[in-house]
Amino acid sequence: MPTVLLPSSAAPFAPRCSPPVVLSSTIEPWLTATLKRVCKAKGPLKNVTQHTKCLKGILSRQSAIWTLCSMMFPMVPQALDVGLQYQTIHIEAYVVYVDMAYANAVAFKLTPETINTLVKFHRDVYSVYAWLSTWEWSEKENQLRNLQEQFIQDVNRFIFYTDALALEGIDEDGAGELLGGRSDVAKAKVKSLFIPLQPPYSEALRVLHGH
Repeated sequence: MPTVLLPSSAAPFAPRCSPPVVLSSTIEPWLTATLKRVCKAKGPLKNVTQHTKCLKGILSRQSAIWTLCSMMFPMVPQALDVGLQYQTIHIEAYVVYVDMAYANAVAFKLTPETINTLVKFHRDVYSVYAWLSTWEWSEKENQLRNLQEQFIQDVNRFIFYTDALALEGIDEDGAGELLGGRSDVAKAKVKSLFIPLQPPYSEALRVLHGH
């Protein structure tokens, strides 16, 4: 995917605003059909300007929150071992950029509510399990603290890119779901944010490997 220059609203901790929409000079038939389906306005959709205004308007609504994927997370650290007490968390985001002229891409940023939910899970469940399931070493506490701080930064700067055809999943209120296997890609991207706590080699292993 070509490099995309994102707007300032896509930056970490930046507030939400109307997403820039850049369309090609040739409008795809699927986009026209999608906008006619979801836009209640009776105005015509005959040129790029009209398509751009309609798409930007519906994506700017407060209700235009997309579900990137739904993931199962344990409710307590012990559940990671026994497979019980899991909860479903919907990973929600909003569109920060649409480029159908140069990159054929749409960019999503996580909602503050989703970010807070993921940060809480990482702190209260994931980190606790990592602490309990690894042996002690001198830098363990510092390493875990660094992982927590890194996660907060990474989840706030997280941007999910997919092809513009994903906009076919939009509803009348501007919300939508990812179709065609895109949610599986989003799920893998979110999972990659959870970096494991890595103990150093034990002294015995250092000797064994000649270090």
